[in-house]
Amino acid sequence: QGSERMLAPVVSSSLTTIAAFSPLLIVGGVIGSILKDIPIIVICVIVASLIECFLILPGHLQQSLNRGHRHDEGKIRQALDRGFLNFRDHVFKPFVGVILKAPALTLITALTLFILSVGLISGGRVKFTFFPSIDGTTLWAGAQFTTGTTPDDVDRFLDHLEKTANAVNDEFGGTVIRHTLMQHRQLSAPGVRGGTGDHYGTLKVMLTSELDGPPNDVVIDAWRQKIQLPGGIEKFSIRQAQGGPPSKPIEIKLTGGNADTLKAASLEIQDRLRRYPGVSNIDDDLPFGAEQLVVRLTPQGRQLNLTSQQLARQLRGAFEGRTLQTFYEDGIEVDVLLSLSESERDRLATLDQLPIVTTSGAIVPLPVVATFESRRGLDELRRTDGQMSIVVSADVNNLIANASEILSDVRTTALPEITAKFGLKSNIQGRAQDREETFADMKVGVLVALTMIYIILAWVFSSYSWPFAVLIAIPLGLTGAISGHWLMGLDLTVLSLFGFFGLSGIVINDSIVLVDTYRRLIDAGEDHMEAIVKASCLRFRAVLVTSLTTIAGLTPILFETSPQAQFLIPMATTIVFGLAYGTVLVLMIVPSVLSLIERNRDRTTHTHLSNSVVQEPVR
Repeated sequence: QGSERMLAPVVSSSLTTIAAFSPLLIVGGVIGSILKDIPIIVICVIVASLIECFLILPGHLQQSLNRGHRHDEGKIRQALDRGFLNFRDHVFKPFVGVILKAPALTLITALTLFILSVGLISGGRVKFTFFPSIDGTTLWAGAQFTTGTTPDDVDRFLDHLEKTANAVNDEFGGTVIRHTLMQHRQLSAPGVRGGTGDHYGTLKVMLTSELDGPPNDVVIDAWRQKIQLPGGIEKFSIRQAQGGPPSKPIEIKLTGGNADTLKAASLEIQDRLRRYPGVSNIDDDLPFGAEQLVVRLTPQGRQLNLTSQQLARQLRGAFEGRTLQTFYEDGIEVDVLLSLSESERDRLATLDQLPIVTTSGAIVPLPVVATFESRRGLDELRRTDGQMSIVVSADVNNLIANASEILSDVRTTALPEITAKFGLKSNIQGRAQDREETFADMKVGVLVALTMIYIILAWVFSSYSWPFAVLIAIPLGLTGAISGHWLMGLDLTVLSLFGFFGLSGIVINDSIVLVDTYRRLIDAGEDHMEAIVKASCLRFRAVLVTSLTTIAGLTPILFETSPQAQFLIPMATTIVFGLAYGTVLVLMIVPSVLSLIERNRDRTTHTHLSNSVVQEPVR
């Protein structure tokens, strides 16, 4: 009988939880691939628990009850039961009666608290970080000097980096750094285009990863303050490998124009980003290369009918060599080249005396027909859909700044001005793009989840209005989740949103049991108001036990300090605090909304009957 009685509410509770988690399967992109295992595991566990609940548990209970009589309850159990019953009958029951006298006031109070919690986000008290940054175990300090820098200069700077790193380690009690490793003539770090050459150098720092040690961002900031950058250094960055999406917190893509225009616009954006505290490792994917000489024809050169192609061929022949003859020796092809001597090729003064043959056969010095301009070249060019493009990227210290706020400010101030100045187009990439794609999928998921939950509830309750008494607990449950992040000092993350999907399925389970009990009392002929109070009291213990066991199971995660648990703490915070507040919603808001629904139904029925009375005509 117990299994038959609980079949509908338990199955519906499980189905609503599955309906809440299922839309997470449609989240695509990088986040979807990282977190798709969560809904799959939850759904499988719920299905397995249903099988155990109705096919295995009844058999176990029957065997245990048939083996002997039930033991007498101990004194502690009896005392706890008496205390619970006394609280339920003399405190909770009168309290439910009070809120049912003013159900609209109770609902308005809950809505006010919800608005205040949203204000924590709007006011910046609770910030949003798309994906939590988890400290890695290795730091890379990479340096790129100008082309032509001697290896000794690079090595001296690497020695300086090692000394300052050891000084920082001493400041923190010698428990931060395990050891360091110099990588000469190469640039290597996560998210950095590697390079090799005499002007590159990297210091790799392995950390001890002590759980009670300072955050990596604090160590990096202390290290940066001690580092003195020498002359001739072009790029310097300190990076760490972090979990989550491979993209960076800030990535701005520019398209259109030529390479010079894109580079100039990139430098202006980088200058704007440097004004924000907490922003570091600002760079783009169009790095400068070696120094170059740009040769242009003079008006006199054009009068001599010289073209840029003719001039380029003669310069290339002089410095790279011109093939005069090809012969074979022992089956091997040998080219005979004519070029300037090595000493002449290494001197700029050679250009002042280099003879150029005109189309008429006349010989004139190179400075007569061409001018020279020294300019930094670019190592490589990138194209997107046939257009030149460049991506400006940066890291953000979450302890100091928020990437979403910085991007929002740059979008409204710097980007429109710079793109209009250089005639370029811009769009946001990286984690901001991942965030927008994830939010778009989640919006669809919310609609799908709410629709599925409503259909399930309408089927179980055999009513189109009662499901709203349960569904209203879902958005109001956000109050507890947001307040929990504020109390814990955490930022909202995409995992917090995943936790809200789970919370929406969990928080309504208690509501389903309460409303199902109310339905049974109504079917037995109870008055509406008395049935609401009685159902609340009958399910008071079940609601508390269900919520407290779930909260007790997740609470240890909130205080876990291991790096692996940092991803799950925002999700656990959402469920723990949301469920704690949701329990109050179930015991207060659901009875209030049921009361409002029944009062409105009675008022509608009374009005309908009054309008249908046919009055006798007066004679």
